[in-house]
Amino acid sequence: MTGIEPILMAVSAPGPAVESGLVPPSAAQPASVAAATSAMDASATGRLSRVDVTSSSVARVVNAVFCRPETPQRPHPDRALPARVDDSVARGRCAVPKDCERRPRGNIAFHTVKGITNALATLFTSRNAADRGIDGHGRLGAPVTSTGCGRLERWTRAHFPFPQQRSSEALMRSRTARGTAVVIATAAALALAGCAGEASPGDTKGPAETITIEVGTLPVIETALLMVGEEQGFFSKHNMKLNYNYAQGGAAIVPAVVSGQYQLGYSNSISVFQAMERGLPLSLLNVSAASNGNEATGTNDLVIRDDGSVTSVKDLEGKKVAVNTLGNLSDALARNAVDAGGGDSSKVKFVELGFGDMVPALKSGDIDAFLAGEPFGTIAKSQGYKTLVNTHQALSPNDKFIFGVWFVNTDKADKDPALYENLRQAIEASNKYANEHLDEVRNKVPAVTPMDAKVLAAIHMNGYEATLTPAGLKPLAAAAVKYGLLKTEPDYQNDIWKKP
Repeated sequence: MTGIEPILMAVSAPGPAVESGLVPPSAAQPASVAAATSAMDASATGRLSRVDVTSSSVARVVNAVFCRPETPQRPHPDRALPARVDDSVARGRCAVPKDCERRPRGNIAFHTVKGITNALATLFTSRNAADRGIDGHGRLGAPVTSTGCGRLERWTRAHFPFPQQRSSEALMRSRTARGTAVVIATAAALALAGCAGEASPGDTKGPAETITIEVGTLPVIETALLMVGEEQGFFSKHNMKLNYNYAQGGAAIVPAVVSGQYQLGYSNSISVFQAMERGLPLSLLNVSAASNGNEATGTNDLVIRDDGSVTSVKDLEGKKVAVNTLGNLSDALARNAVDAGGGDSSKVKFVELGFGDMVPALKSGDIDAFLAGEPFGTIAKSQGYKTLVNTHQALSPNDKFIFGVWFVNTDKADKDPALYENLRQAIEASNKYANEHLDEVRNKVPAVTPMDAKVLAAIHMNGYEATLTPAGLKPLAAAAVKYGLLKTEPDYQNDIWKKP
C-alpha cells in the first residue's frame, strides 16, 4: 500500500451516502470524517446527503500539485478517458511516477499550498463546466501534461475507483462533494509532499545534485589550500563540496580510502607507493605539495642548536637526529641530506619523535638535530635554533619535486570517471590559484590548526604544482628506493590516475 492509499481510504468509509448507491461500502466515510464534512455542509438539511467525489477530481488535484504543466491546456470537451488503465507506473514508495518530468523541486510547502490553491480554484469555483474540463458525460477530462504526469492521473483513477458523476449539474449542486474533495486533495498533497522534492534519474530540469566528497587528511597547510579552492568555487563548479576528516597520521587514511570510506586521501608519495607495492588498489590523483625551489624559504629543514656543536652534516655522524616517522618521507629526506652533504647517513642514529616533542628534546640535549616540518621549523628558529640544511634543496637543487599527493581508490575512480576527473580538475585549479595567492592560503591555516599570529606570518610555504608528472615524482621515489623504503622505482605513468 502506498503512502496515499490509507488517507484516501480513510476519507471514504461507510456513511449515509452508501445507501444512495453513489459510493461502494469499501469506500465509505468513517464517522469522524463524516462529522468534519457535515460541518462543511451547513445547508438546510444539516447532514451529509451525497458524496459526489470522482477519482478524476483527485487525480487533477494531485496532478496540479505535483506536475504543474508549464502551459496548462484544456482537453477537448468530448474527449473521454479510458475506463481501464495500466497501473505499472505505481512503483517505489512514492505514488508519483518516477518519470514525471515537471514535478517541482525546492520548497515543498510552497509548491503544495500553491498547487492545492490552483487546483481547487479550477475544480470548485468555476461556474463553467467546460472551464473545469468536464466532458459530455460529466467526467473530468485529463489535463494535457507530460507522459509521466498523464499516467499519474490514470493511475490515481485506476487505484481509487470512485464512481463517475452522471452529470455536471450533480457536481455543481453538491457542496458536500466540494468539501470532501478538499479533504482528499489536502490529504493527498501531504502524503505526497515528501516525494515531491526527490529528483528522478532522468530529471534534467532542476539544478544538479551537490555531491559531498569525503576527504581523509591531516591538519596541514595543504588542507587549508583546498578550503581556499572551495571558496573560489573550483569545486562547486562541478557540484561538489568537501567534508574533511582529520587523522592522526597518513597510515590511518590509506585503509579508509581503500574501503571507500573516503573518496580522497592526503599523504606523502612514499606512503602511497608503499601501499601500491603491497597490492592495494590506489592511484595518485593530483599534487598536494611540492618543493618551492628556494633554499632560504624551503620547508623540511634540518634544525640544530646554535652552540657550535654541529657545523656541517658530517658532524651528525654518531649523533641523534629525530624524524617524525622512520621508514618514510622524513627519514628519506634526512638521510639523503647527510649523504649529499658529504656525511655518512649509515653512521647517524635516526630516532622517531613527534613534531611537538622535537624542540623540547633539542633544548634538553636528548637529540642533536631534527627534520622540521612547518610550522615547527619556524617555531624552533623563533626560539634561537637554526637551519643546518634545507633537505629539499639537498635532494633536488635544480628542480622542484613532488612529495605530497592526493590519492584515490583506483577501482572506484574507474567506475565513476566523470566524478573523479572533475575532482582532479578542481584540485588542479586550486593549486594554480594557491601558487599565485600564497597569503590567502596562509591566512586560512588557522581554520585547520590553531597558530600564533607571528608564527603564521613567518611560516614557510610549499610549492603547489598544478599537475602530477613522472619527472616531479621521480627524485623522492628514487631516494626511497636507495634507502630501502621502496623495493623498486614506481611505474609513474600507470600510477597516476587517468580518466578511462
